[in-house]
Amino acid sequence: MYVAADRQRQLRKEIVADAFAHISGIAVPEIAMQALPETGYRTTVRVAAGPAGAGFRARRSDRLVPVDSCSVAHPAAEQLLVEGDFGDADEAMIRVGANTGDRLVLASPTAEAVRMPDDVMVVGRDELDAGRRAWSHEEINGLRYRVSADSFFQASAVGAATVVDVVTDALRGCEGTVLDAYAGVGLFSKPLLGTHDVIAVERSSSATADARINLGPDARVIRTAFERWRPRRVDAAVADPARRGLGKDGVARLLSAGPGRIVLISCDAAAAARDVGLLVQQGSTVRSMTLVDQFPGTSHVELVTVLDRSTT
Repeated sequence: MYVAADRQRQLRKEIVADAFAHISGIAVPEIAMQALPETGYRTTVRVAAGPAGAGFRARRSDRLVPVDSCSVAHPAAEQLLVEGDFGDADEAMIRVGANTGDRLVLASPTAEAVRMPDDVMVVGRDELDAGRRAWSHEEINGLRYRVSADSFFQASAVGAATVVDVVTDALRGCEGTVLDAYAGVGLFSKPLLGTHDVIAVERSSSATADARINLGPDARVIRTAFERWRPRRVDAAVADPARRGLGKDGVARLLSAGPGRIVLISCDAAAAARDVGLLVQQGSTVRSMTLVDQFPGTSHVELVTVLDRSTT
């Protein structure tokens, strides 16, 4: 966080290039950079709590470090972190809708004695485990998404919008059926409705339920681990796996669907280098790479790699 913003962005490019050089041996093309706000961007914040207050864990430690501010948290989330009473909870997830005003706190193990402003939905982990449903909403590029408390969503609204723009632009000119692998709540599928047939594959039960609400009847939403999905022919594919990436099984399943264009979103440079290397070994060609600078103040990256494949 003490490194100047421009230098941070250059360092993140170097992290990607270094990972590719050492892991896959691929010389990366010129990496485009989408710069985003440096502060107040994060709409999902995981915090620790205790008698001393709320804050974060010390690096590589369980020790709670209470805070009275957080420069990366969206102001609506920072307020709850600083002013909220977390009662008997020892951990909590704060999620806010930057474009809707929704605010949700998921407290663990329980929301007993948690006190938040009246506009905040408060739910305990024990309540979710007992079957309660709780969600908030966010709007990205004018499209509304339901996001359940247990569902993954991008770390910031502006970051989500930017990644969606990069992905949508990469699919411009592609016709036919698009596979959305690791689809989450349908973030990348929804902008494609009306112009493409969409198959969305997601393993999380809560995210699958959200995707069915967000996408409606115009998309085929399949709940299964992507590695177990029974492939069908598609024309293009978007894949946004967890930090561990696609791996050999994910790459094999992706290629078995035969997409002519693949858009891979990676939040770990090493996983990206490995996955792109595997795709290139199987005949794919890297078309472009874009770093969406979603995580200023950290060494984390969000890399969108576009690849083409010959389907003849």
